[in-house]
Amino acid sequence: ITMKIFKNIASSNLESKPFLLLYQKQNSEYVGIRKIWIDSEENPTTLYIDSLTPDTTYYYTFLVSNDGTILENFISNFRGLNHKEYSFKTFGKPFQPYSFNFSAASCAQSSSNHDVFRVIAEKNPQFFIHLGDFHYDDITENNTNAFYTAYYKSFLSNTQRELYTNVPITYVWDDHDYGGNDCEGDSITRDAATEAYKKFVPHYLTQHPYPLLSNRFEQLSTLNESSLLRKVFNRTLQRKTNSYGIYHSFIVGRTFFIVMDETSYRILSTHELLGSEQQVWLENQIYFASRKKEIEVVFLVSPLSWNSWAFNKFEKSKYFISDIVKKYLYPANKQVYMISGDAHMIGFDDGSNNDLAGFPTIQAGSLDSRPNCKGGPYSHGFFPGRGQYAFIQVEDDGEKVCLKINLNRMNETLIYYDTCNK
Repeated sequence: ITMKIFKNIASSNLESKPFLLLYQKQNSEYVGIRKIWIDSEENPTTLYIDSLTPDTTYYYTFLVSNDGTILENFISNFRGLNHKEYSFKTFGKPFQPYSFNFSAASCAQSSSNHDVFRVIAEKNPQFFIHLGDFHYDDITENNTNAFYTAYYKSFLSNTQRELYTNVPITYVWDDHDYGGNDCEGDSITRDAATEAYKKFVPHYLTQHPYPLLSNRFEQLSTLNESSLLRKVFNRTLQRKTNSYGIYHSFIVGRTFFIVMDETSYRILSTHELLGSEQQVWLENQIYFASRKKEIEVVFLVSPLSWNSWAFNKFEKSKYFISDIVKKYLYPANKQVYMISGDAHMIGFDDGSNNDLAGFPTIQAGSLDSRPNCKGGPYSHGFFPGRGQYAFIQVEDDGEKVCLKINLNRMNETLIYYDTCNK
């Protein structure tokens, strides 16, 4: 797991030496206690924690000590230390049956303190997918400090901090948090946005896929599981081209998430959204999912709303995505869903209005932005508004994978869809 630790949050005294205390609970006992020093001069500090047990809840807190006394007396003294406790749950083993839930949403005005962030945290999703427009600073200069400020304003919000310190996040930008409104990939802000993202956001490695040519997948059948994951997601090789683009993928049980970056390579004049490098990556990810028989469900994560005019402006990319889904995933009998942001509304279409590709689409917004409608129609309707998000339960009994899709406004479910009980 990757953490971004802000020292002014972890410790009020930057001159002292803070550390993270990681542990598990068994009945009333604290076990597996690990002390991890936060000794980097960087702020935020990036902390990588490995050797974690799958499908396990871990707890952690931040302490300050110049010696070992707090750690030695941790079990007896913890309740009196008055330190806030946080937790996360690791995923189950990849490619094996595993049930979980997650939440997704997009679009929050800068410095938003809306209660929706707290509501999502209270639902205890295993992770949260932020679909873009993390803020609306609409920065139009190549100034990393401007992006740092935008992130700080979000993290200083009490309700946003409640979510981001308690729920793991994967995040991909849209336009307002990359540059100005409707900016393209070559925006003057490109370098600053990329640098700030990598500094402030805990993220999967955003690297080029392995292999580059689809016929190289024939070699994957001989690899064990860990080697397969390393090669497909290229966790060990550095990118050979540039450092732009934050597209990535990850596996949870038998569900595969493919997160597209639809801003870094956006060119309106040529109707292209993904760029040639990301297209190669995307086709390889989808081809991999089609060939890996243990994968049952594929989520395409899209900052732009598939059912809207905003995506229709990039018809070349829309046809490309549709074609590779139909070429690889449908013949392999995979369940395919797209979850989208950008439009400030929640909505669900069961695929009956998706003439190009036929997959269902889940619209998740807005967290806290002016309500609006984009596109449609949606088979199960849509609701513009603030305080809205998707909460999705993935139930895998080993025989089949079912999704229970809840599209909520605060604590009220406005649209519900059960893929196994339609």
